[in-house]
Amino acid sequence: MALSLTLPLLLAAAQASPQASPLAEVDVLDLLPDRAAARREAAFAAVGASEDEAFTAPLLDLLALARTAEEWYRIVDALGALHGEDVRATERPWRTWSLRRAEDPDRDVPDGYAEFKARLFASALDPAFERFLGAERTATVPLDEVVWGGVVVDGIPALDDPEAVPAAEATFLTDDDPVFGITLGGESRAYPTRILDWHEMVNDVVGSVPFSLTWCTLCGAPVPYRGLLDGERVTFGSSGMLWRSNKLMYDRGTDTLWNQATGRAVIGPLAGQGVQLEVLPVRTTTWGAWRRAHPSTTVVTPRTGHDRDYTPGAAYGDYFASAETMFPTPGLGATYRPKERIVIVRRGGDAASVSLDRVERTGAVTLDLAGRPVVVVTPRATGPARLPKAWSIAIEEGGGDPLRPSASDLAAAVRAASGTLPELDVDAVVSLPRPTRRELLGGRIEGIALFPSVRDRAAVRHLVGDARAYAADGLDLAPARVSAEIGGEPSAQDAPTLVDQDGRSWKAEEDGLVADDGGRRDRVPSHLAFGFAWDAHFAR
Repeated sequence: MALSLTLPLLLAAAQASPQASPLAEVDVLDLLPDRAAARREAAFAAVGASEDEAFTAPLLDLLALARTAEEWYRIVDALGALHGEDVRATERPWRTWSLRRAEDPDRDVPDGYAEFKARLFASALDPAFERFLGAERTATVPLDEVVWGGVVVDGIPALDDPEAVPAAEATFLTDDDPVFGITLGGESRAYPTRILDWHEMVNDVVGSVPFSLTWCTLCGAPVPYRGLLDGERVTFGSSGMLWRSNKLMYDRGTDTLWNQATGRAVIGPLAGQGVQLEVLPVRTTTWGAWRRAHPSTTVVTPRTGHDRDYTPGAAYGDYFASAETMFPTPGLGATYRPKERIVIVRRGGDAASVSLDRVERTGAVTLDLAGRPVVVVTPRATGPARLPKAWSIAIEEGGGDPLRPSASDLAAAVRAASGTLPELDVDAVVSLPRPTRRELLGGRIEGIALFPSVRDRAAVRHLVGDARAYAADGLDLAPARVSAEIGGEPSAQDAPTLVDQDGRSWKAEEDGLVADDGGRRDRVPSHLAFGFAWDAHFAR
């Protein structure tokens, strides 16, 4: 039966159907695409007339997976009938209504919803999804916010114990290539972001310590977790599903789904048992800075066994540059701009955060983490913006600062030069102050359009922010050298130096903060993320 009911017709059909009146007779499973056509149409009509907004959840799941225009209109019109609104007129209905629903604290789902979702995902996407979803599985996150991320189970393949070579053999990297740096058990290893963009998960052992380096490209967060549960090694894969624009990874032992951002079990056998993965320290830096600080480091190679384009920015350059999230996420902008780079400091189940731009401008920021001070340190942003001479002249003529130009300075320069300015290259873009860079990459400066290749490569380097965190009990710390705040990339200085209230000098080493008189403070795990990750997963 081929029906595409408009809102008035759908309401009329529902009122005429004996199945539409008693709410108890509406079976959510009858909305599934594999149901008989007549039975399914009756269910849509009944849902539209039910006045029970709990049915919004399955309708949105169906809408996200609609494959034909006829199916899309059928679902949208049922949603419109249910809410008494013209959903067809809504811009991006699935995203808009998913966000609207997620921000409703009193929402509900219909009986049988967990089974509905498991069957829908298994039949329409991948039978393996039934391993993770279903009525018998404990869930500590709202199932209606769990969405398909665009791939099947392990469609983004994890790297297990990948090949790594000494630094001298890493001819495939340049000094500017971003890497995630891990030091454990006295050994160091670098993981190029352009490789991890395609895998998002590494199960590895460094210094005899098993761990999983999880990289959620959507929320910009590289988080390493110790790979032990109850003394046994645990490894992870990608489920293909998301919650609040963050990957849901699964452990290969129990098929429990875990929130990558927090390291908590959220759906499955281990959910609701208070299980928390142990966070480990990581640095997001450049290959040049990491190699200079760790000459004996190894680095993961592109010989992964997978055929991928591992050039910088090939996988997610356009997303990293964009100001928008890819999936609907509640709470956007509550604390930070959604795609602003921030530092999240973690200890046990506690977390604190700070803008990366603030740390880079000042060199050090002290945070309160569960009642204890923690200092976040990063090399200061140094050096003037490295722009072509014509740009510097135009910025001055427009009344701006050519050393640390703002977004409005660049826009004024374009107007002053009447479109005669040369194209900006990657180095010029990355030399700009971080807030200006963010606006430029997002295409929000009038009159400036970067070449896609320049934008993508600069967006990848924009991810870098070599921040580390240390316990600061009893210390009032400030950077040892204070220079003018004139923007640009952070310097390659590997170990920033701080001075405390008594004049003692403290050096930020890989495993701790070390004073010139032998004093020591432990390193505290921290990682970078996009601002929305804090609002979506930590601030609530």
